[in-house]
Amino acid sequence: MSAPSRTGQTHLLPSLPCGATPGVIEHAELVIAPGREAEFEEAFAHGHPAVAQAAGYRWARLIRQIENPRNYLLLVGWETVEAHTVDFRQSELFQLWREAVGDFFATPIVI
Repeated sequence: MSAPSRTGQTHLLPSLPCGATPGVIEHAELVIAPGREAEFEEAFAHGHPAVAQAAGYRWARLIRQIENPRNYLLLVGWETVEAHTVDFRQSELFQLWREAVGDFFATPIVI
């Protein structure tokens, strides 16, 4: 699948991580407090194992926006919607995740 870029050229959209299959993809837009981007990336690396342990988790990719380096796109693959919205969000693992990264958000997460 390809899409036109801003320059009118066609480029391939990023592929899923190796071995990943389509399922439910959570799309979260994160805005990080100014000057805390490096700290956030480190905290994300430490908090990611909590997400990865959740039932129904498949993969995750954190992408930093070039135009505005405080903005990130977090994509998380889940087996089902419920794996994300119920199994993970209502678990202790979600609390561990938020403890690791929650202090870095400048605005509420947009999902």
